[in-house]
Formats: sequence, structure tokens, C-alpha cells
Amino acid sequence: MVNLVIKSNSFGKFSSCIQEFKKLNINFINSREDKDYKFLINKADTLILDTSNLNRIIKKTKKLKYIYRIGKGIDNLDLKLLKEKKIKYKCFYDDISNSVSELILSLILNLARRVNISDNMIKNNMWAKLNGYTLNELKVGFLGFGEIAFNSALKLSKITQNDIYYYDNDRNKKIILKNKFKYLSLRSLFKECDVISINIPYTNDTKNLINKKLFSLTKKNFMMVNTSRGGIVNENDLYEHLKKNKESYVAMDVFKKEPYYGNLCKLNNIILTPHIGSLTYEFRSKVELNILKEIKKYV
Repeated sequence: MVNLVIKSNSFGKFSSCIQEFKKLNINFINSREDKDYKFLINKADTLILDTSNLNRIIKKTKKLKYIYRIGKGIDNLDLKLLKEKKIKYKCFYDDISNSVSELILSLILNLARRVNISDNMIKNNMWAKLNGYTLNELKVGFLGFGEIAFNSALKLSKITQNDIYYYDNDRNKKIILKNKFKYLSLRSLFKECDVISINIPYTNDTKNLINKKLFSLTKKNFMMVNTSRGGIVNENDLYEHLKKNKESYVAMDVFKKEPYYGNLCKLNNIILTPHIGSLTYEFRSKVELNILKEIKKYV
């Protein structure tokens, strides 16, 4: 018998996994509240996990053997703890770059043409025509140049005549990409680019990396998209920057603490989305079916 806890609000919406679990006689709880953690602590041997941080609960578990993480990041997993408790983990992120890169491009275009901002103004009885930008007017840069950022840059290169810029601390990428994309230092990226997409993992080195020092370098019409992790951007510094610089526009899909209801919600020059980078039918259905295959191996 498999005792399974699912910690993901959307799991099962994209495939027939839940029905398959029932057919396989898997004992499972689709957990949305803390009260369900008693089952996780005392009985569960398998956990399907989204971006939630359950380390304090995992520490108390008695039978947990496997964690299947939906997505690429492991910053919400205490790897030392998992090693101590001999819990195996596996990340599932099949074709995630396509889903997230399309969100990045949609947010860049949205910011450039002020789509959501204009929509909100009309809904609040304000008829004001805001000037926007074409992509050919904008210098776009990527902070971090992994698979998602590279996929985004390739898509962008097909619809703009401008050079595309990036910063990445992997020196080999400078050699490989020198003929396709232009390398800039971190400071130069924020100083010279009109739009920056944040695409780096959350680590001790990147915590609050994007702060008032970097914001002070930016142009008057600076735009930024963050679909990576919330803790990379200092939200207080971002709030102060956007409050003072009305021509700066930002889109945030991730936050230090989620769900987010903080000061950024008070601003008009920001687009906020609830961590939906990978939330497409294409990506989620593949992930769910692959997790099902993995669970079937030991049922």
C-alpha cells in the first residue's frame, strides 16, 4: 500500500492521475490545509510537492521515503535533512522552459504596451492613454542564461531587430554565445538595458541581489520581469523604487512569501501574477503522467 500526500492545489486538473491512484488502491490525501499533515507525519511514504516549504513537517515524518517535486527549483527542500532521513527526491520539469519563456515574453510585451495597467485604469473609471514601446525600441537583457532564459531569448530574437543581452556567471557561456547574444556585466545590464528578465536560482549568493543599488543604475523607463524566485528581489526596495519612479514598470510572478498581499499591491505600475510560470496544460499534464509512471514502479 502506498500512502501518498499531494501538496499542490492544481495537481489532478491536467490528467487522469487521481482516477489512476484510485484504481491502484493508493491511499492518498490531496492536502491543502495544515490539519492534513498528521497523515504526512505518521503514515505517508510519498509526497508530491509544489513550491511549498514543508521542511518543518518533513523533519517529523516517520515513514516518508520519496518526494516528487513539481518544477525545477529545490530551494524549498532541505537537502541535508533529506539525506539524514534517507528520503529520495526527484524533480519533474519536462518542457518547463517553453511554458515559462512564453509567460516571460507575454509579460515583456504587456509591460511595453501597458496592457494590464490600462485595463485597470479603465475599470477604475480612468480613461488615460499611456505611451508604450515597440520591441525594436527596447534593449532587452537576461539576468541568468539557463535553459528558460535562452529559450526566451531565442523566441524574442525572432520578433525584434535589436541585439539581446545577458549576464551569467558561467564563463563558458560567454564563449558559446558570443556570436548570438551580447554579454554584459551585472551593473552594465541594469545600467544599459530597458527591460531585464530575472532567471537565476535562489541561493545565499542571490538573496536580495536585486536591490536599491542596482535600481539606482536603471533608466527612467526601466522594466523588469521576475519569474524565477521572489527572494532574489528585495521587495521593499522595489516598492520604494516604483513609488518614486512612475515611468518604471515591473511584472512579478514570484514573491518571498506566497501568497503575497504586500505593499506592491498598492502600486499602479506593477503587474502581479500568482506564480503561474509553469501552469500550462502542456507542462502540467506531462509532469503528472510522469509522476504517475514513477509511482507505478513501486506499487
